[in-house]
Amino acid sequence: MLSPLGILRYPVTNSDISLPGNNDEEKPMAQTTAERQAAFRARRATAGNDGNGERRLDMWVTTEADLALARLARRYSVTKREMLERLVVRADAAIVRRLDPDSAEWDTYFQVRR
Repeated sequence: MLSPLGILRYPVTNSDISLPGNNDEEKPMAQTTAERQAAFRARRATAGNDGNGERRLDMWVTTEADLALARLARRYSVTKREMLERLVVRADAAIVRRLDPDSAEWDTYFQVRR
């Protein structure tokens, strides 16, 4: 396009060209850090291989227990989380194997009232 002085000008603002990201569609606003964290925690409730979710443990342990957990995890080439999960699940399975499902001990262990 020529200006009144005969200078070639490119119309930048009067364009019908749609460039990526320049459309007038409503886009959702970016999430805040708190919103992203809340969404992450909500997804954790159904996470895991079985869809049964995951639970957050927030606790202090003795230095002795933490160092022992770190040694075990390092020995078996797993994370401390996985090592703790293995220890707890195996200890629980050992107890459940010894219990009769129709016994009062079973009910007590699983906090079941009949």
